[in-house]
Amino acid sequence: MMMMTKAILGTALLGSSLAVAPLVGAAKAGAPGPFLVLRVVHEVKERAEALNITPAQKAQIKSVVRAHKGELRVAANRAFEARMAVADAIHQDGVDEGLIRQRVQEAASAQADLAVLRAKVRAEARGVLTPSQRQGADQIREYVKGAVYQLRTGFQAFVDETLG
Repeated sequence: MMMMTKAILGTALLGSSLAVAPLVGAAKAGAPGPFLVLRVVHEVKERAEALNITPAQKAQIKSVVRAHKGELRVAANRAFEARMAVADAIHQDGVDEGLIRQRVQEAASAQADLAVLRAKVRAEARGVLTPSQRQGADQIREYVKGAVYQLRTGFQAFVDETLG
């Protein structure tokens, strides 16, 4: 059953990637290809495995995250709903600048609360790692950050080419 699920997921990912390929191909030369996200996920998995996190460390990290699961869920839901309220304010008939600004402030507050909570959980989980594992985790984060910038650059190139 698990193999069938993986096959279906793989087919779906391949199909969605192929659907995006013409869009990405329209971007300027040197823009990231449609499989960038898949390459990044694979690379992150390999780099994470190279950290050699022990089963005991994994259990401790899971315990840290589980201890904050409820508050993370509440904060994430609040941030999501606040972003949706911004979108609703933007898409209403007419422009109510006061409402939009109010919704954006509410969304910023919710996002700030979530960011602080994530930072606290991250700091607690990082306390389980050795100094070399923390350094490796930092390198993974920098790698992912670079990939996100690549995606942004590719999207900007696509928009520039499409809109002129």
